[in-house]
Amino acid sequence: LGLQLDAIARFPYVSAVRLDLIDGETLQLGGPFGEAMAILHEHPVIRQEQQQARRLGTLTLVHDFRAEQDRLLKRWLLSGAGNSLLILLVALMVSVMFHVLVTRRLVKATALVSGITPDELRRPGATPPPLLERAPRDELDEMAVSIRYLWETGRTALSDADRESQRFQAIFEGAQDGIGIFDIQTYRL
Repeated sequence: LGLQLDAIARFPYVSAVRLDLIDGETLQLGGPFGEAMAILHEHPVIRQEQQQARRLGTLTLVHDFRAEQDRLLKRWLLSGAGNSLLILLVALMVSVMFHVLVTRRLVKATALVSGITPDELRRPGATPPPLLERAPRDELDEMAVSIRYLWETGRTALSDADRESQRFQAIFEGAQDGIGIFDIQTYRL
């Protein structure tokens, strides 16, 4: 009987085995019984003899959750640590990709427009930022095209303003008569 109880105690999810016989004798293998963290399964032990069933006692199987709880806690901690490491690696990869794809391109775009003065735009040999060899593929490429457009527009506007200023200067310096300016909104001369 002890050999059979030992074999049953080795089943998975069986922490202890107890056999309570009808005559009051108890055989027990394994840990504590009646713990709060244990499930007890009771099964009657019946012997069949010549068409007659005779009850021999009760077999109680115990599944103790404390060992299971420790195993699950270790698994949870390992899983949490692994997931945390994976999240950190993904965040690092995203930040590196952002740096490579966005920040470096923004630094180049900033270099194109930083330190530009009206004198720089007026200088005859000044060249605007180069155009893209391909069609703009994202917002940063569109921004680079816009920077070149602003550069050319600023140069044209300054050139036009300088030309108009020189023309008016020539008119005022060459005028022999007095010049009056009439404001049509306030009707003042």
